[in-house]
Order: sequence, then C-alpha cells, then structure tokens
Amino acid sequence: MGLLKVENALWLFVDVENLEPTNNGAERAIRPAVLWKKTSFGSQSENGSIFVARMLTVVSSLRSQNRHVLEFIRETIEANRQGNSTPSLIPRDSIPCPSSDSFTSGKIDTDDESISLVA
Repeated sequence: MGLLKVENALWLFVDVENLEPTNNGAERAIRPAVLWKKTSFGSQSENGSIFVARMLTVVSSLRSQNRHVLEFIRETIEANRQGNSTPSLIPRDSIPCPSSDSFTSGKIDTDDESISLVA
C-alpha cells in the first residue's frame, strides 16, 4: 500500500482533538511485555505463548482501568469454578458498542492440565 493512499490518516491528529501524532502511548503500553520477553527468554511452547499474551493483556487492561489484577484473577477463577459468569475486562463505565458482543470475559479454560485465560 502506497503512502499516498493513507495520507489523510497521517494528518488525522490535526483535525481530532487530543489525538497524539506519535505512537509513544502504544510503545509505552507494550514495554512491560517486551521487558518480560527479554528477561525470561520468552515461552517454550505455543500454549505458553498464548497464556503469556492473554495474561499480559489482562494485566495491562486492568492497570489502565486502575483495577486490582489479583482480585480480578481470583474472581474469575472463583466464578468459573462455581459455574457463574466471569468478570469482564471491558471498563465498567464504558458505553456498550455494537461490537461488544465480540468480546468475551476472562473465562478460564481448564480442559487440559494447565489453566489458561481464553478469549
């Protein structure tokens, strides 16, 4: 795709208030994952990689909402074991959007020997 095809998107920050012209926010958001991968040498299996990706998503989502990570994980496991619906990662004060049905809460998959959060 040529740069000229997306030229309007390149200048969107000029027209949209509070839209940053850089990806600095995104870079800061993924930094913990990059540091984890660097210091732990990553995962040694596909299931491990999926689990880490999901846990990093849970942690970053909850922290951005100033919610307690361990409390959320405890509530999720407890609800799953009791057969109840699990808590949602969607902000509590957000307005539902048409695509919100595509999101699922942090359901726990315990079909195999390991516990992993599933999307």
